[in-house]
Amino acid sequence: MRSGYPGTDTGGRISEVNRTLGAEGRRVPVEFQAVPAGRAVEIVRAWAQHRWPMTVDEGVEVHTGLGFGCAGSDPEMFTSDLSPDEDVSYFNSEHGSVFGVRVQLSNLVPEAGWAASLPRSREVFESYATAFSQVFGAPYSKESTESSFKAQWFLDNGAGVGLNGNQALMITASVESPEDAEYHLSELEDEKNGIPHDFDYF
Repeated sequence: MRSGYPGTDTGGRISEVNRTLGAEGRRVPVEFQAVPAGRAVEIVRAWAQHRWPMTVDEGVEVHTGLGFGCAGSDPEMFTSDLSPDEDVSYFNSEHGSVFGVRVQLSNLVPEAGWAASLPRSREVFESYATAFSQVFGAPYSKESTESSFKAQWFLDNGAGVGLNGNQALMITASVESPEDAEYHLSELEDEKNGIPHDFDYF
C-alpha cells in the first residue's frame, strides 16, 4: 500500500505546493475566492471518469485539456483557475500510472482573513457537495467541524472523490484511482467496525 494519497505529503509535493502558495513577495488576496460549482464538477469529472488505469501522459492531457498549464519543470504539477501562473495542483504516479490527484478549487487566504473567510468557504463547500452529489450520487461520508469540512464519494467506476475545506487554506478536491479507492474504502469500513488505522488519507 502506498504511503501517500491526494492531500498528503507524497515525496514532498504538498510541501512544495505550500511553499509556492506562501512564497515571500507574493500578493495573496485576503478575500476568499472559488471557482463556480459547475466548473468544480467539470474538473473533477475529467479526472474521476477518465479511463483507468491512467498513464502520466494521459494525466498531463487531462489537466491541459482543462486549460491548466505547468509553470515549473515537474509535469505532474499544474496550475489552477485562480493561480494561473503557479503550480498549486498535482497528480501522483507510480510505475508510470496515476494513482491520485489533488486540485485546488479556491484561493489561499492569509491568517488575517481566516475568520472572515470561514462562512463563505463553508457555503462554497456545501454548493460543491450538492453539485457533486447530483453527478456522483450521495456521498459515502460527510463531516464538518467548526473550522473544517470534508466529503467522500466512491464512484461506479471504482474511483474515489474527496472534497476538503477549512477556514485557512483552501477548498481542494482529490481523486483516487480505483485501486487506491478500494484500499481507502476498506479502511473506512474497518474504522466503522471499530478497527483503527493510523493512516490519514487527507
